[in-house]
Amino acid sequence: MDDAPAATETASLQGILCECDLDWKLSRDMWWIWNDRDGFAGAEYNDFTNKWHLQVVDLDGQAATLERIEGLLRKRSRIANVHLSNLAWIHSGTFSQHVAGRFLKGRAALLGDAAHVFSSVAGQGLHFAIEDALNLGRKLALTIAGAASPALLQTYETERRERVDNAIQETRLTKSLSRCKAGA
Repeated sequence: MDDAPAATETASLQGILCECDLDWKLSRDMWWIWNDRDGFAGAEYNDFTNKWHLQVVDLDGQAATLERIEGLLRKRSRIANVHLSNLAWIHSGTFSQHVAGRFLKGRAALLGDAAHVFSSVAGQGLHFAIEDALNLGRKLALTIAGAASPALLQTYETERRERVDNAIQETRLTKSLSRCKAGA
C-alpha cells in the first residue's frame, strides 16, 4: 500500500510490561509513575481484567520475571512492601514506534496498528485505533449517503497524521524523561 518507507524510531530503552495483581492500596483511578536514576516505573489499573498493568525500564535487560518487575517497582516507587501475584502475562522488549508513510491510497485505508504502532510508554494504541475508526467511519457514512463529497475522505490522512505526529512528540518527551537521572 505504501510507496514511502515507514517512519521508524527505536529507543535504546529495554522494558518489561506485565498484567498482575498488586496488594497495595493506591488509587485505581490514576496512572502512577515513579522515576529514579535508572528510569521509570508506571502502573495503571485495568477495569476490564481487574488487574494492574505495569511497565518499567530495565537497563540491565535481565529476564522478564514477576520477581524482576516486583524488585524494579519497589526500587522506583519506594514502596518496600508491595507484592505482585497472579501474573496474567509478561513481556520484555524495546520501546519503539512505527508510522506508515501514507494512510490512504486509492480505495484502501490503514487504521490502528496497520497505520501506526506507538511505544507502550505513552499507552495510546487502542485509543488511537478507535479514533481512526470513528474518524474514517463518519466520513464514509457521509460520503455514501451523498451528504459529502468523496474529497472528504482525503481529510482522514491530514487529520490523523497531525494527531499521530503529536502523539509521537509526546512519546519522545516521555522517553526522554524516563532517561533523566535523579538530581540532574
